[in-house]
Amino acid sequence: MKSPTNVPKQMRVTNEQVEAALRATGGFLALAAQRLGCSYKTVYRRVKASPRLQEALQEIVDKNLDLAEAALTKAINNGESWAVCFYLKCKGKHRGYVERTEVTGRDGGPIEHLETEKLTDEELDKIIDGD
Repeated sequence: MKSPTNVPKQMRVTNEQVEAALRATGGFLALAAQRLGCSYKTVYRRVKASPRLQEALQEIVDKNLDLAEAALTKAINNGESWAVCFYLKCKGKHRGYVERTEVTGRDGGPIEHLETEKLTDEELDKIIDGD
């Protein structure tokens, strides 16, 4: 059956079709839009306007997170060092597994703070030129 031409294009796709497309594409809005033959904006607006679609999308995202965490756990159990390192950086911060970057001044000294607003143009030029 042909869609009536007076119905707005974004209304030609039902919420049920949007939900099915989201589930089929793992919650990726752009892929769901492509599957439905509509724009990303159409799918985005539909999800934003529908509590049911928001709930479905959150359920899909949570499922994907569970799958990713299970894969990470498997990699950790297999002794894959990238996975161990990633896990410690994310979940082991309270135990000191934090990657830090120290910022220091010249030769490890303190950082010099210049109040540039108090300098003359000539003094600023010297700093820029490295004098």
